[in-house]
Formats: sequence, structure tokens, C-alpha cells
Amino acid sequence: AEAIVNTTYSHISDGMIQSLTTYLLNKLSWQLPESEEEYYEMIREWFFITYGDAGENLYEYLLMFERAGQMAGCWTAFDKISPAQFVSQEYIASHFDIMCDLFEEAEILADTEYQFRLVERYESGMLWVGLGSVYNDRYQNGTEAEREEYISRYNKMHRILTEYNLPVAASAEYSDTDTYAPEADPSVSPFEWIPT
Repeated sequence: AEAIVNTTYSHISDGMIQSLTTYLLNKLSWQLPESEEEYYEMIREWFFITYGDAGENLYEYLLMFERAGQMAGCWTAFDKISPAQFVSQEYIASHFDIMCDLFEEAEILADTEYQFRLVERYESGMLWVGLGSVYNDRYQNGTEAEREEYISRYNKMHRILTEYNLPVAASAEYSDTDTYAPEADPSVSPFEWIPT
């Protein structure tokens, strides 16, 4: 059950995590896994069903994101909150390049255009939390090369969020308080998009 809680609120990705949660609850209603390994194999199976050959990369990212969530401590989803509160930003920052590599390869491995679009939607959340986590080190205080890479990734994130009209944060109570990407401005941390 812990894995369900840890994966439910990873980020808003057009219902991706809700779809995984529904899949798991349906499977668990018929047969409980005999071990934690079997449970995680159910999650892995869903990634292959949904993303095809790109599934392994995205499953690996989910495990990394879950580790970051376990390091963050307690949080609540009763009101509009930043997804950045769900994870250790230090862990995300130290693994951000690996996460980006996983998604770049997943885009190549996607079997269909539909799966490619699903990968991009999921990637938008990774980029949002990752860019917010590395903003000070790479944009404000980084080298010229780090800033250029940051801006390139920022532009990709912003394109995906606006193209698919994806929220970056949502209220658990009111759908009219979802937060969407403002006009592109890499000089502002994505974490500042969500009012506190």
C-alpha cells in the first residue's frame, strides 16, 4: 500500500498516475501480491503496457521519484500545494541529468506516436520539478553551458505544458484552482509559478 500512496501524487501528467493507480487497485482487488517484489512487478507491467519499449526507462524514473518522495517526509494534499513539496529537491537535483537521459531515450523507444505523446506528458512533470530543483545552481549560479542547457530544457518543458494544456499543480478540492504555465521566462524558477 505504501507504493500506491508514494506514486499517486508524483506530478500532474494528464491523468498518468491516476491511470496507474486505477490499474493497481483493479489488480489488487482480484489478487494480492505475495511480496513487495510482485507488487512492483505489477507497476513495471503497467509501464510496459502503457509505454511499450519506453516503459523500462519510465519505470526506472518512477522508482527514482519514489525514493525522492520517501526522503521528503510528510505532506498533505488537502489544499493547493506545490508538487515540489512531495520530494527531496536535493535528490532530484543530484539525479536530474540521469532523469533527463531516461526520458530522452524513452522518446526514441516509444513504439507509436501516441506513446511518444504519453512520454512527453510524463516528462513535463519531471522537467518541472527538476528545473525548479536545479534553478539556483544551474541558472542563477551556473556556467554559461549549464545556463544554456537549463534554458533548452525549460523551453521543452514549457512547450509540452502549453501544447497539451497540462496543469503543474492542482487543488485536491477545487478543479478551478489548477495552476498552468505562465508565459515562458526561464529567469523565473518554475517553483515560483505556484503561489504559496
